[in-house]
Amino acid sequence: MFGMPLLRPIVRTHRRDIEPLCGSNDRRNGLAVVGRFFPRRFLGLIVLLFLTGVPQAWSVTVEGLYEVRVPVADGTREARQEAYRTGLRQVLLRVAGRRSALASEGVNAMIGDRAPDLVQSYQYETDEEGQQRLVLKFGAVGVNRALADQGVAVWGANRPLTFAWIAVDSGRDRRLVSRVGGDSPSTAWRDAMISAATGRGLPLRLPSAQWHHDDALLSDIRGQFLSKLRERVADVPHNLLGIVNISRAGSGWEASWRLENGGEFGRDTVSADTPEQLASRMIGLWAESLAERYAVAAGDVSEGQKVDLRLDNVSELDDYGAVSQSLSDMEPVDQVRPVSVTADRATFRATFSGELSVLKEYIALDKRYVVVEAASDPSSSRSEPESPASLGAGVLQPESSASGEGDQVADMLQYEPLKVTEAEGEADGESFESLYPVLRYRWRPVGTASDDTGPGQE
Repeated sequence: MFGMPLLRPIVRTHRRDIEPLCGSNDRRNGLAVVGRFFPRRFLGLIVLLFLTGVPQAWSVTVEGLYEVRVPVADGTREARQEAYRTGLRQVLLRVAGRRSALASEGVNAMIGDRAPDLVQSYQYETDEEGQQRLVLKFGAVGVNRALADQGVAVWGANRPLTFAWIAVDSGRDRRLVSRVGGDSPSTAWRDAMISAATGRGLPLRLPSAQWHHDDALLSDIRGQFLSKLRERVADVPHNLLGIVNISRAGSGWEASWRLENGGEFGRDTVSADTPEQLASRMIGLWAESLAERYAVAAGDVSEGQKVDLRLDNVSELDDYGAVSQSLSDMEPVDQVRPVSVTADRATFRATFSGELSVLKEYIALDKRYVVVEAASDPSSSRSEPESPASLGAGVLQPESSASGEGDQVADMLQYEPLKVTEAEGEADGESFESLYPVLRYRWRPVGTASDDTGPGQE
């Protein structure tokens, strides 16, 4: 275990889920009470919460960006130090988003000199084949600041979710790449795509197995008939739609792709010898484009980092006051302010010092905060239709029981769609300019800070 320097990057985030807080009969009394808990300069926001309701879109917060598994030959200090450098380079690629950003002498020197200092924790494990691996967790604040010190923009934890229609023409037949089911070739392509996406920290969603034998769908993908492809996932949470046609090119493969988000985001053609190489190149181009658009400039990753805390079951005005007071009393917290509320949920923004993990430890000491874990993918059914419920949350990994190389990365990276207002979702990426994951809790007002009941226990 290594200590982390107390670094304080800034976070640019956004308001979410602005809906009425009370019924019309409660507005006058409610505003008076709110004024006691929240500074006057935020009262205008609370007024909007009472008077308006705003349509919702989607943002995705990604967990595990700073965690990697690195194979090691043995448990010696030398092997561990080398794994630190290898792991940090993998994390930096995810967080910078651009491979070219890691080519500078300054970044390479930083990797060599500071990798051990940026490690928060490590542990050894052995995979099913007997290979020893080192599980590394790097400090998010330290890594972000280290990149910013080198003039590198930082791509934060809130990222666009891409739903990808991918069709593979082997020369003998044409198949859809889905997240479950399918034959062995389709599974290989699925694993390659998901491994590449997790390696770059890119939230990627593949269609369900229900469309495996839909010839009309394959024709729509081949012809890139956007209106028909959009219609099939109209109710599915996503920010970008990817349409990919893969075919044989000599002894290798070629992919013609386009990304769109209501208008064309980008298109290109890439080729490679193997599915793994092709997926890596294509997903890499997607990640580079998204990071170019959404990364936070190095100059903005400065003092006073911020994080949003989303709390369910906050329905009474007393709850808002209690949450605000409890967060303000925590040692790492410099400032707390409300961002948004709904009928039973509130989001607070906390400015804090030190590492995010330290703040989470302080919150864990108050038993009124019950951690809401990211749900595992509930969409393993081979027959259920695609729906927002089936895509509510997921892990970026193959959903079969078979082990693959991609599992080393995939089983550490999770994402969960988070609702944002429609206006913010359309505001040129503002929804994604947040460096740190949204922390999600369920507020238990009947408990006390000294309660013996721990988070997640009733």
